[in-house]
Amino acid sequence: MDDTEGRVLPPAGFSWGFDIDSASRITLQQVQTLTAVDRDTHLPYLRTSHPGLVFDKWQPGSEP
Repeated sequence: MDDTEGRVLPPAGFSWGFDIDSASRITLQQVQTLTAVDRDTHLPYLRTSHPGLVFDKWQPGSEP
């Protein structure tokens, strides 16, 4: 990455996944919309893992 600032603008957030039970059966989880609070809980990890990037706060309803 060069010396210019990398800026991350969050357009949306969602989660998905699956569970595996003791009989190895897979159950899909519903896709869920995440909130700004959900995303913000990950910001310390993201900032530590990617120090060259700037993570803007999510402003629901606003456009970049």
